[in-house]
Amino acid sequence: MQIPAVDTVDYHTGGEPFRIVAESPVPIPGNSVADRRARAIADPAVDGLRQLLCFEPRGHADMYGGFITPPDDAGADFGVLFWHKDGFSTACGHGTIALGVWAVDSGRVVPDPGGTDGTGHRTEGSHYAGIIRRVVPRTVPRGRQETNPWL
Repeated sequence: MQIPAVDTVDYHTGGEPFRIVAESPVPIPGNSVADRRARAIADPAVDGLRQLLCFEPRGHADMYGGFITPPDDAGADFGVLFWHKDGFSTACGHGTIALGVWAVDSGRVVPDPGGTDGTGHRTEGSHYAGIIRRVVPRTVPRGRQETNPWL
C-alpha cells in the first residue's frame, strides 16, 4: 500500500493531544457526518490512514484526532470524524476545545474584532451538533492579555 502525503496540525489541550486533518488524502464519502463515520470504519484505506496518524513513530498510545468534513447543515462551520488508537469515536472533549482554537487560528471562523465577546461556532461530530464558544484574547496596552471573564 502506498502511504499518502498528509498535512496535519497538532494541538494540545491541557496536555492532551489532538491531531487535525483538514483535508484527508483519502476520500471519505457520505451524506452526513454519521454516514461518513460508518463508511470510514468500514474502509481499509481510511482506517489505515487513522492508524498511520495514531501509531508510532508519528503518534502514540494516547493520540486523538479528527478528519474535517463538510457539515450536515448550513448553521455549522464544519463537521469532524473523531478518531483514536482503537478506531473512530463519536466525540472528544479536549478535541472539541482544540477544534475551536484551530477554527479561529485557521481562519475558518472569524473572531469578533474586539476580541473579547467570544466567537461561537457549530461543529458536528458523528451523532450530535453543538455550539462551541472560543474566546480570542486580545493584547491591550503594556502587553497584558485580556480575556472574557465569563468563561
